[in-house]
Amino acid sequence: MPDAGECVVNEGAISGLECPARARPGEVVTIFFTNDNLGCCESGDARVSVRAERAGWELTSEWTACGCSADRCIRPSERDSVDLGPLEPGTYTVRADAGSCTFIVEEPTCASVRPTELRAPAVLFEGQPFAFSVVDRRRIGCGCLPQMTAMDGRYEGVTTLTSTGPCEDCFCDYGFGYFGDAPTERPRFNGDDLPTAMHFGVDSCAPVEATLLEIVPPEEDVLRVGPELWWARLEGFHATCCVEPLGGVIDRSLTPREFDLELRACVDVDCGCVPDGSVGAFEAWFPLGELAPGVHRIRAGSLETDLIVP
Repeated sequence: MPDAGECVVNEGAISGLECPARARPGEVVTIFFTNDNLGCCESGDARVSVRAERAGWELTSEWTACGCSADRCIRPSERDSVDLGPLEPGTYTVRADAGSCTFIVEEPTCASVRPTELRAPAVLFEGQPFAFSVVDRRRIGCGCLPQMTAMDGRYEGVTTLTSTGPCEDCFCDYGFGYFGDAPTERPRFNGDDLPTAMHFGVDSCAPVEATLLEIVPPEEDVLRVGPELWWARLEGFHATCCVEPLGGVIDRSLTPREFDLELRACVDVDCGCVPDGSVGAFEAWFPLGELAPGVHRIRAGSLETDLIVP
C-alpha cells in the first residue's frame, strides 16, 4: 500500500448500467452507470474506456487515486455516463464488470389516434363555422406528433413522428382541434364517425332558456395540433313527444370579448304527435374559438360569467 497522500493508478468497477429501452436510427444514446474505485483511497479521478464489440460495447474503468491507506479504507464512487452513436438499426448490448444492458435501435411505431373525448356542435345555423376538439387519452408514447388530414369533408386522425424520442419513452395524451368550414360529409377519426353537425334554419328551432352555462378551456395536458379552442356548454329543457332535441346556439355578440348566446332546441323529424307536457334535457356545445388574453364576458339568457384568459 503506498504512503498516504501518494497517488496511484488502480482499477475501477462499473455497476448499475442503465440503457434506454429503445432509440431511433441516427440517435446518440447515453448510458448511465456507477463507477467505483476498488482501492482504499480518499479521492481520485476516473477514466472510462469504451471498447467496441460486434454488437455492442464493453466499459472498463481506471482511477488515478490519492490518499490511499489500508488503515482508513474510503473508496471513491461517482455516477457517470458515456454517449454512444449515432447508431444504425439493430440490437446492442453494453457490458461492464457487474452486469449488462441491452437496447434496440429502430423506427418507432405510433398508435393511430381514436377519440375518447369529443366537443362538437350538434347543430349549425347558416354562416356558422364547424369546430371540434378531440382528445385521445389512451396514454400512448410521447414520441409521436398528432396530425389531422381532411379529404372530401372527412377528417382522419393519424400520427407522425417527431425527433423527441421513441414512442415508448413515456405516456401522453393527444389532442386535435379544428375551426373552419363545415364538412359536406360526416367527420371521421380513423373510421370512427363523429356526431354529424346538422344544418337548421334559425326559425325552425325553438328558443329555450338556458339552465346551465359552463365554460370549458382547452386541455392543458395533451400534445396537440390545431387551435386551442374554448367552448361554452349550455343545457336546457324542451317539451318533446318522440325524440330528444338537438341543441343549437346563436351568438348575437357585437364585440370580440363579449358573447351573447341564445340556446335553441331543434328537432330533425316530424313526430306527428302533440307533446304531452313532459320535457327532456339536452345540451349544446358552442366554440368560442381561440380567446385572446384578458377578460371575456359570456351570457346565455339570464346566466352570465366573466372569463379571465391568462
